[in-house]
Formats: sequence, structure tokens, C-alpha cells
Amino acid sequence: MDETYYLHDEYVEAESEDGFAYEEVAVDEISISSGEEDLDTALHNLRVTKQPAAIEKAPRVSTESHPEVVEDYVRNFFVHMGLHRTMETFQAEWYELMQKGSLGSDHAQQLPDVYSQNRQLQSKMQEMQSQMLSFKEAARMAKEKYVGLKKECDYHRMHHRRVLQEKNKLMADIKKWVDNLHNAP
Repeated sequence: MDETYYLHDEYVEAESEDGFAYEEVAVDEISISSGEEDLDTALHNLRVTKQPAAIEKAPRVSTESHPEVVEDYVRNFFVHMGLHRTMETFQAEWYELMQKGSLGSDHAQQLPDVYSQNRQLQSKMQEMQSQMLSFKEAARMAKEKYVGLKKECDYHRMHHRRVLQEKNKLMADIKKWVDNLHNAP
């Protein structure tokens, strides 16, 4: 078993069967360490590899808010109010008018943003009201628990006072008996 093995770097270029061109990924020599890496070494490597100039700021993404179309507002209102048959009738008539070409561009107006903001505020208000009700219920339960604990505390305090009074009475009785015993002929 005196065979000697030698390791050497060799690059084998293989053609991919899927038609994609694969490239070699360079490995940083700093990230490869011999032995186990401790916290100090990891922090040092992080500071060395971190270059503020290389960090690019991500472009800001902005979203645009488009006003809601009137027909969508009406549909949402019907759904919110639970008027499903009215909504079906509205949709049937609306699509019928669109097929006939009776609706011009003036009927496809966009709803002012105030209405959609009102709807968002109403949904937020309903959510907050439900939270408020749950908080009130939690406060009520906490108050009931506090009252129960206060009554229990008062009961134990009264019991303790009664025990102290009995103890003091018994101590006084024992003292009298001891005095009578010493004064007896």
C-alpha cells in the first residue's frame, strides 16, 4: 500500500446536451479557508469582501394608481351590499348595450379617486371596529379576572386577620394559664 497519489487541477470541457452555454464560476480565495472558520474569521472575510462602491442601489419601483372605472365601482358596490341579482341584471344590460354599441366613450368615464378612497377607508374602518370589539372583549375579560382576583385576595386577607386574632387570643389564654400555674399554692 505504498502507492502515491497526486492531485492536480484539470479542466474538462463538456458539451451540454441541452444546448445552453455554461460558464465557469470563479471562486473567491478569501471564502475558502483551511480548517474550521470561527466568528472572527467570518467577520473579517465579510469586511474584506464587502466593497461599498460595488453595491449598487436598486432602482425605485413606483406604482401608479389609476382611478376606477364607473362600471367596476357599481359592480363592487353591488357585491359589497349583497345585491347579486341586481348585479347580474346590471351586467346583462351593460354587456347588451356594449354589444349594440350604444355606450360611447362618455359612458366609460373613470370614477374620481375620492370614491375609491372612501371605499378603502370604509373597509379600514370596519377592520378597526372589529379590532376594537376584540380589544373591548379582552379588556372585559381582564376586568372580570381582576375583580375575581381582588375578591380572592380580600378573602385571604380576612382569613389571615381572623387567624391572627385567634392566635393572639390563644396566646393570651396560654399566658393566663401560665400565670395561674405559677401563682397556684
